[in-house]
Amino acid sequence: MKIFDYIFYRLNNLYASKEKYGSSVFTAALYVSFLEFLTLFSIFVTFQVVTNDSFQTREFLQQYKPYSKYGILLIFFLFEIFNYLRYRKKNTREALQRRFKNHFMNKIIKPWMFIILGAFLFGLPMLVNCFVK
Repeated sequence: MKIFDYIFYRLNNLYASKEKYGSSVFTAALYVSFLEFLTLFSIFVTFQVVTNDSFQTREFLQQYKPYSKYGILLIFFLFEIFNYLRYRKKNTREALQRRFKNHFMNKIIKPWMFIILGAFLFGLPMLVNCFVK
């Protein structure tokens, strides 16, 4: 959870300086939720590729196609609700500010690298699929 706290801290600071309407908490929590969802997706699909279990999952998703789309959206929105409720408290944001303000990674990791992280998590199962087969 610490890595997602750090990502939220960095994105919230970035968005707070750019946005005028005070929606930086929601925007940062949304991207953290997206990264958490991609992490879960990446682990799940990579496990299926490595264990060669993807055929049974495909049959399951084809059988329950409309429900699987809604289930995926429900999981994503549960991540978003959890993160927003967690980070909207001013005490939580202040604690993250104190914890990460002088962190050594602030000089190394730039905010644009989080976009690369999302693309990597999305492409990881495809990369594993290429190397396994």
